[in-house]
Amino acid sequence: MGKNGHGELVCSSAHLPPTADAFLVVFRSIFVRQRLTPILVKAKCTLLLSGHSHSYSRGFLPTSLLSAFTSETASLNSKSLPSLALASIKERSWEKQTSVQENGVIEEPGVISIVYGGSGGSLDTERVEDWGLFERGKWSQESAQYHFGSISLHLAGDDGTQPIRTFDGKKGKRDWKGKGEWIYRAESLESERECEERGGKVVEDWMEWQAIDVDGKTRDRIGIVGRGCI
Repeated sequence: MGKNGHGELVCSSAHLPPTADAFLVVFRSIFVRQRLTPILVKAKCTLLLSGHSHSYSRGFLPTSLLSAFTSETASLNSKSLPSLALASIKERSWEKQTSVQENGVIEEPGVISIVYGGSGGSLDTERVEDWGLFERGKWSQESAQYHFGSISLHLAGDDGTQPIRTFDGKKGKRDWKGKGEWIYRAESLESERECEERGGKVVEDWMEWQAIDVDGKTRDRIGIVGRGCI
């Protein structure tokens, strides 16, 4: 929660992704994974956008597994990861919490990593890594297509007026369990109680990400909510 204004919606970008399943690990990608990712997590970055790999994928790295996935010795490639860390990431315990089962809202601290390099060049259709991070069905050899991404922001008014959400997490509204179209709640720097104790009002800002294939179909869609205090 932003202490003096709108929500904390921190987004960053890097040409090379920290992890990707569709291209071989190179030195610069290792640098992004081991050096840049911990800095972004410390800065409460919620969304990291990357390219280079000519495919689409979206994954989530919880803060609890950051050390294993950024270790200089254990994260040289997906095969060098500790077996316990790999099992934990594939179990996806954060998707089994009550907030997710009832509303499709992930409240686990972490960073969303999206690779969307499919706007030109030959598409990467061969899986050469298996980090276990990425949502099932978002990238595969059979469904690879050229695509582009878009971000829309919906900010609360200075008077506390809440923005209209482009989609919500109520049951029956979205098939988040089948499609993995989650709503992520960004980490807050201040609690609701702290905001109210100093006479503030809690507001929410809303970010939506979409990946659209060249045929016009939506490949992926997620929402990110950040709380602020005004």
